[in-house]
Amino acid sequence: MRKKRPIVRSRAVCQEVRFVEVEWSAPIRPRLVVTYSDGLQLLLEDEGAARVAAEFIVAYRTALRKGGRR
Repeated sequence: MRKKRPIVRSRAVCQEVRFVEVEWSAPIRPRLVVTYSDGLQLLLEDEGAARVAAEFIVAYRTALRKGGRR
């Protein structure tokens, strides 16, 4: 019989994605909030910000894999 190896969680896992209203000097518009298990939260203004956020997440995960600080 094979022994099951414990699952090691070494990277952030997305825990929540939600829309929120944020007050700015401009009119109030819903924003997309992406929350990760290690406390990282991204606040995206609109659909166009998703690409920049994806690039940030890739760079963030790469830095963590290389031993960088959070």
